[in-house]
Amino acid sequence: MRTSTMLAALLLVPVILAPAHAMIVIDVGSTNLLPDGTGTVDVLISGDGEALAVFNLLLRITPATGTTSTLEFVDPQTNEYYFDSDYIFSGNPDEPSRTVSALGQELYIGDYTADFSDVTVTTSRLLARLEIDHEFPVGVDPATTLGDTFTIEVDPDPGFTLFLDSSYNTYSYTSNSGTVTIVPEPTSLTVWGCLGLLGLTLLHRSRRRPLRAT
Repeated sequence: MRTSTMLAALLLVPVILAPAHAMIVIDVGSTNLLPDGTGTVDVLISGDGEALAVFNLLLRITPATGTTSTLEFVDPQTNEYYFDSDYIFSGNPDEPSRTVSALGQELYIGDYTADFSDVTVTTSRLLARLEIDHEFPVGVDPATTLGDTFTIEVDPDPGFTLFLDSSYNTYSYTSNSGTVTIVPEPTSLTVWGCLGLLGLTLLHRSRRRPLRAT
């Protein structure tokens, strides 16, 4: 099992000595959640042939202005994606170093290949699958949280987010944030949609009904 101490030791020298080069792209996905619901958001990595052996990633949840509910990272995360064939380090099945802050709105992920060899980054691969949980205070009407939105973004602090090859060269990167929106139950939308369709159908039939002779 890997430890945070091991990973920190691996990254200490590279951060100081190795220059940044090339470019990779981190995309944080978006999703909808029901009030008090849980879900997942995928974080993808893509590049132009960069060789990756180590990554650290710090993600943060920020609520939109006026949002009264909260969105947090599930603690602990199950890490089930770790054995997904699309995971960037698939085939290196050691447990990643992972901690979640006490506030629940920050998630730190660190991982490296089991034999410290490089993996080529080209088309989009899975970098992480974030488990999230929506909550609101006791006594609050769930309907008042509908439309609440939260941004999940990568923290650019190089002390927490960085990407290295096996020679300890660092990569520059860009990142795109994702959005989580709180939405109503799909069933309620379906019922209202069906009622609306039924009303239109009855109106259409009444207009086509011939007048009876008197």
